[in-house]
Parts: sequence; C-alpha cells; structure tokens
Amino acid sequence: MALPTGVLAAVKNYLDITWTDDAGDTKLSGIIARGMTYIDGVAGSAMDYTIEGKPLELLLDYVRYARSNALDEFQGNYLHELLSLQHAQMVASGIAGASLSALTIGTLTLTPTFAAGTYEYTAATANASDVITATAAKSIAEILITVNDVAVESGEAATWDEGDNIVKVSVTYGAVELTYLVVVSR
Repeated sequence: MALPTGVLAAVKNYLDITWTDDAGDTKLSGIIARGMTYIDGVAGSAMDYTIEGKPLELLLDYVRYARSNALDEFQGNYLHELLSLQHAQMVASGIAGASLSALTIGTLTLTPTFAAGTYEYTAATANASDVITATAAKSIAEILITVNDVAVESGEAATWDEGDNIVKVSVTYGAVELTYLVVVSR
C-alpha cells in the first residue's frame, strides 16, 4: 500500500525520528499501512490521514504503540476515541444517505440554488400548480413530500394556494431524517 503524501514524514516527526534509514522507513511504512487499515476498519470507511484530525491523531499513537511492542494495549487505551470516530462516521454516513441529490419544483428557481446541505429555500410562481420532484442520495431512502400539510408524491403536481405555501420534503435513511423546506409564494 502506498502511503498518502506526507504521512511518513508526519509520523517520523511525531516520533522524533530525525535520521535517514531506508530499512527503518520501510518497516515504519508497513506499521503505518497496518494502522491505516485498522483505523479505516473501525471507522467503516477510508479516512484522510493527510490533515490534522482524529484519524491522523489515532494513527500516530497506533504507530507509537506498535513500535513499543505494546499494540495489544492500544485498543484498550484508545477505545473511547476509536468509538467516537466510528460514531462520527456513522452519523456522517446517515446524513449523506438522508440527503437529497436533487429537488425541483416545475421550472421554478429555488433561492438559494439547490445544494444537498442547504435545507431552506424560497420560490415564486404564477402557476396554479407545479410538479415537485425529489431524488434521494440513496435510492433506498424514504421521501415524504407535503404541501401545506397535504401529502404529494414525488413527480406529481402540487396545487398552490394564494400567498405562501410550505413545501416539506422529509428524507429518512435508517435512523436519520432530514427535512428540506421551500416557501413557494403565489
């Protein structure tokens, strides 16, 4: 496994290794690769070890324990941090799964422009109705659309009242639910 750029240097700096030793670097690279595989497995996805953060912090300590022949103590001493990383990744995965990848209301312009991480919009229309289409990031996520508390299926037309109409699009993926709101003025 090729290490990400800068990781070997970061580990050597953390361990105060200032000398050049090709054989030592090869051995250290193997320990780093095993540590990355271990931490990625705990987290449930590939982590970024090139930036400051919990994954790099755990990797540095994993390597320190491995070089000290105390790897059997690493998990016990860092269980809280490992579980915290795992939980954060699960939450991030749930949020990503409960996000929309697209939301359109006829040809109306949403303000601001649609983005998966933006949850409130406005739009204006002179139409009596417009088709609402919502697409979840994960195909197995459930979508519930309501207009003024009346259910509307994705791909069907919603009828607008005079004034402000509240469109709620709730996306549920596992235990995570996100709600997008659009105020459509007619």
